Amino acid sequence: MKALIYGAGNVGRGFIGQLLGQAGYRLTFVDINQALVHALNREGAYSVRLLDAGGGSRDIAVSGVSALDGADLDAVAKAIADCDIMATALGANILPRMAPVIAEGFSLRMKQGQMPLNIILCENLHDASGVMRRAIDSALPEADRPLADSLLGLVEASIGRMIPVQTDAMRDGDPLRICAEAYAFLPVDGAAFRGSPPAVEGLIPHTPFEYYMQRKLYIHNMGHMVCALLGSYTGKTYIYEAIADSAIELVTRQAMLESACALSVAYGVPIK
Repeated sequence: MKALIYGAGNVGRGFIGQLLGQAGYRLTFVDINQALVHALNREGAYSVRLLDAGGGSRDIAVSGVSALDGADLDAVAKAIADCDIMATALGANILPRMAPVIAEGFSLRMKQGQMPLNIILCENLHDASGVMRRAIDSALPEADRPLADSLLGLVEASIGRMIPVQTDAMRDGDPLRICAEAYAFLPVDGAAFRGSPPAVEGLIPHTPFEYYMQRKLYIHNMGHMVCALLGSYTGKTYIYEAIADSAIELVTRQAMLESACALSVAYGVPIK
């Protein structure tokens, strides 16, 4: 099984790459950082170091890895045509710029047998699937647009794993190492897949997905914001220091619970 991941940065390697690699996919990353591309091709693997609140860690080796220079558009289009699943972890501003090469790869894929292509969009972008659908459609030959409606799945994802800016200390002598928290669940839009979602541990299809996007914003992100704000008032530097304060923990939990209750009413989803 082959997975193509557009973007070999923190989320690309440190989350979706780890999940797909552990599920048995051979990973090909696409990136414009030539030093990173050369390093991934040289090593054929990289390490994800998962950190816990107690200061411990464990390393996960992700092997069967290669990379393509993002400037080599022909090679990227051929890889899109040949992969079993695709993901992006590029950033909201860059994502639409990839539409022409994705369109070219999709058209080539259709010529080779009209196999569905699902792209997991690991982006902090509102309506990422709609943005990409319009951008790709505008780049496709008119004859391929109906095929894209039925065979191109643009699957939004809710990124919950915290991956800090990587320091030399985090890399610990390995320039390819990514340090991240151990949280390993990636909710995705189950209704957006063309065909069945892949069997990947930690990849959780949900329908309707809008609820889970709102849950990330108004529970996960909001909880971090409240904790960080209160921590800054009390002289804390890091989230883990702030949440260790029982008063801050209480206020943060209550704020998250109130938001969860509001979302439960709005979407008819019971609180578990």
